[in-house]
Order: sequence, then C-alpha cells, then structure tokens
Amino acid sequence: MLKPTLNNKDKTTIWQTIEEYFTTRNFRFQTTEKENNLIVPVSGENGNWRVLLCVDEKRSTLEVYSFCPVSIKETQKLKIAELITRINCRLLIGYFSMSLEECAIVFKTVHLFSDTEVTIKNLDILFSTNTQTLDEYLPAIIAVNSGYSEPCLAIQ
Repeated sequence: MLKPTLNNKDKTTIWQTIEEYFTTRNFRFQTTEKENNLIVPVSGENGNWRVLLCVDEKRSTLEVYSFCPVSIKETQKLKIAELITRINCRLLIGYFSMSLEECAIVFKTVHLFSDTEVTIKNLDILFSTNTQTLDEYLPAIIAVNSGYSEPCLAIQ
C-alpha cells in the first residue's frame, strides 16, 4: 500500500493527488511491488514508452523517469553520450542519462515537496515536461543510434 504523505493545504495524500491526476486524464497506471512507485504507459508523437513516478519520503522528492524505448547499439554509445550531453545543455528542467552497462537512456525530472505541496497543477507541469521532452528528442536519439546523423546535427 502506498504511504499517505500529507499535503499541507488540503490534507490529501500525494498518492491521492497522483491517482486523481492520471484517472481524470484517462491514463492507465499501475503501482509496482516496491512501495511508492507508479508506472504509466505513454504514447507520444514519436514513440511509446513507460514512465515511472517515485515518491522518496526521506528526500522529499517526487521523481519522474521516462524510459527511452530505443535500445542503444553498443557501437553508438559514445555518439549517444555526446548527443545527450548536447541535449542536456539546452534543458532548463530535467536531464537525460544513459546506463553504460545496459545502454539505456532515461529522462528524469524532480519536484521537491518539502516546502510546497504536490498539486494537480505542479504534477501536470512535471509530468508533461518530462514526457514532452523525451518525445521531442526521441527522433534525434533514433537518428544517431541508427547512424543516420551525427550528434551535433541531430538536434539542430
């Protein structure tokens, strides 16, 4: 069962806010075996992927991870690393990272809720920013991974 962290203003839990957000927008979602995690399948203009939402009580964070649906080729790891470095320099919120062992890319955004509550509005900004950013840069990731473009040209 998910922990009931209270928002200051309306005394609803973070999870009630999160569930209300996804339910009212007709998103399918599921909780994971690990407490305080939720998975949402997402369909963007450029692909489909899954998003993981995590509430970390100790750090007072709501973290959103979009898992890139592209398996990075071993031969393209260095170029993809360059690409995500170039992309990260453009971003105001969130960042891309790549696991070198698994060759997997994740886009992460975070909301600190120690001094502010988690509302529908700030959850919408966090989730939308996260998913729209992955969707925006997915064609560049695909182009570089397939060898059709160099990193510096893929995001022009």
